[in-house]
Amino acid sequence: NRIISGLSQGLVVMESATSGGAMISAAIALDQNREVFAVPGSVHNAMSAGPHRLIRKDGARLVTTPEEMLEELGLCASDKKTTVPAVQMTLLEQEIVQLVKSGPIHVDEIAAQTGRPHASLLPDLLTMEFRGLVRQLPGKYFQLESSHGN
Repeated sequence: NRIISGLSQGLVVMESATSGGAMISAAIALDQNREVFAVPGSVHNAMSAGPHRLIRKDGARLVTTPEEMLEELGLCASDKKTTVPAVQMTLLEQEIVQLVKSGPIHVDEIAAQTGRPHASLLPDLLTMEFRGLVRQLPGKYFQLESSHGN
């Protein structure tokens, strides 16, 4: 943990209990004067307690996207927005996009609304992430990728 932290400019904690391994890594990073970032999550999720404590008590910077972390580290090469070409979507992908347009939605709700079991839905969601249609958030929530409007 010390070596990895020492080689890094910053550390991001997405999910952890207050005593999880990620919290040990965060403490080491803070001791080494590295930037520590935390992604907030649901107050009802025990795995959000670690990031919440880092933000509240340990001075971690709250981030919600990789771009925010890169910006905080001064690593953004450009603020230019690239245009995303329109993509062909399957009927299922269109249905999922409609579900996530109103905001983050849990994978269980997507499964219920589409009538698809998790085992067959998760590969489709991963493909949609790779195609830049949706983004997975901590806690298995999905939202519309920002480049596709909200």
